[in-house]
Amino acid sequence: MTTDPMKANALRLLDGVSATGDGEYATWPGGSGWLLAEGTWGSSVLTLKIKLANGSAYTVPGILLSANGRVAVNLPKGCLVAATLTGGSPSGLYAWLVATDGFAGGADAFLGNVGGNIAMLTATPTVTAGAYTTGQVVGGKISLAGAARVNGGSGIIQSALVTVKTALTAPYDVLFFSTDPSNSTFTDNAALAVNVADLQSLCGVAHCTEVVSLGTPQALQGPNLALPFKLSAAAQTLYAVIVIRGGQTFASSSAIGLNVNILQN
Repeated sequence: MTTDPMKANALRLLDGVSATGDGEYATWPGGSGWLLAEGTWGSSVLTLKIKLANGSAYTVPGILLSANGRVAVNLPKGCLVAATLTGGSPSGLYAWLVATDGFAGGADAFLGNVGGNIAMLTATPTVTAGAYTTGQVVGGKISLAGAARVNGGSGIIQSALVTVKTALTAPYDVLFFSTDPSNSTFTDNAALAVNVADLQSLCGVAHCTEVVSLGTPQALQGPNLALPFKLSAAAQTLYAVIVIRGGQTFASSSAIGLNVNILQN
């Protein structure tokens, strides 16, 4: 299929697949890397499933592809991993896992505790039951405790999801800070104004623009982010600020929520 040396040394998950469903499980040595895929998608979506030593299996949150490309992963050491295709009519789809050093051929490439933990963090900020205009902060500054496994830890923000209780679809940006942006004042229902002294701790922005209808509620997703962060020596908390990028009127003070999926090192 390919002469790309990185792919040649990779763990192949799909080999010219032309049907939806689960691929075969293969052993991942552990740690961070890339999920790559290419072929004819036919509106299909590719996700990952892992199976741990205790037999439990689940879909890895925030990891999906729906077009040729790559997405960062960080998986538990020695887990079994398989690719899953859902929807559409794929044809000749290939998928690989490639370790960050470009070789997934054996466990000897990984020593010690390489992480691979998944943190699924949620918050329900208090918002104004009323109108918002584009560029305003929604809910103030949000603390996401447990973003890292240990003090001074690191990880990758894989996905962010803003949930709305009613059928409202304005897009959002979610700003992430590796340290408390205490030089700035983030006031709910007021214009965003980041102090220049806090720019060094801004580790990334999730553009939550992909609307998923859940019946009455809506979800606005920012998938495949791969935003790395490193916290300060005595901290396990990441900070977030939601900014609306359109006009919206909320019916209650608990109208929205924030879900963040993190691959912890």
